[in-house]
Amino acid sequence: MVFYPQLNSPSLSYCKCNDGYFPFTNACIPLKKVEEKCWGVGMCVAGSYCSPTDGWKCKCEQIYFRNESDLCAPRIFAGRTCSAPGQCIAYAECNVNASSCVCDKDYYQDKLDLCVPRIKAELPCGNIGQCIHNAECDVKTMQCLCDAEFYNEAGNCTERKKAGRECTRPGQCVANAECNLSTSFCECNSGYFNEGGACKTLKPPGENCRVSAQCTFNADCVSLVLNNSTVCKCKPEYFPEMGKCHLKIGPAKMCRNLGQCVVNAECDPIKSICECDKGYYAGFLPDDPRGTCLPLIKANGVCESNGTCVTNSLCYGKP
Repeated sequence: MVFYPQLNSPSLSYCKCNDGYFPFTNACIPLKKVEEKCWGVGMCVAGSYCSPTDGWKCKCEQIYFRNESDLCAPRIFAGRTCSAPGQCIAYAECNVNASSCVCDKDYYQDKLDLCVPRIKAELPCGNIGQCIHNAECDVKTMQCLCDAEFYNEAGNCTERKKAGRECTRPGQCVANAECNLSTSFCECNSGYFNEGGACKTLKPPGENCRVSAQCTFNADCVSLVLNNSTVCKCKPEYFPEMGKCHLKIGPAKMCRNLGQCVVNAECDPIKSICECDKGYYAGFLPDDPRGTCLPLIKANGVCESNGTCVTNSLCYGKP
């Protein structure tokens, strides 16, 4: 106990309990430790208070924690060393494996080593690790952007909707798909097909398939008798080249390989030109501007020009 001069009388002093003690029935007794019984203000150790709602026991203030000595120690900042649960600042917990305070999943450690709420999608950020889950701070825009498999829904990153699932606006669907606002469903873009909700590139000619919808444009899924399999095959009027089906080439036009010319024509390997087969001539049909190979006209048949008649005959009356 120490003596203090009385303020209103310099000649008189009064007794005051030392640190760590409080007055009780004209005596100084030790301050109550955490979880010990108390009955008034000023009876508990530093950093604690007497809580009537907890059965009149000493409880640590919010910014303190109960240590091994039953005293109240300042809570440990994020990233600092800890030894047991309950020692860390708000929104952090002691990772006993790492022996350090780690922010809860919806919070990140800021420059002051406090745990603050993670930043929502498309809001400004300053560094990686600050954004909500499934988002990251873009170094170019300095905004939290959702990962590729997620989209921004009211600041949260929501998993993109699979092809064939309902949607409400553009940007909600998986890669290579868009929301069809007329049907309110995610549909694969042109050049892709739906496989288990993912939009995959249409299969080229020769690749295995299950249905024709999986094949590239102007190709069908057909069965092969030899090996009992199904593959994508170009339709009769098309030929395969570089993974696509191209319209077959008409007579007298440039070609590169066999099988590229229209019916009854073949690619001359020397001239690299489609030439009609023997017994046919190059002509045109009203609905096919490419040209086609028509059978030579028999004797006494109506013709329009020389070169269209069978061998050893001419088209009389025509140049």
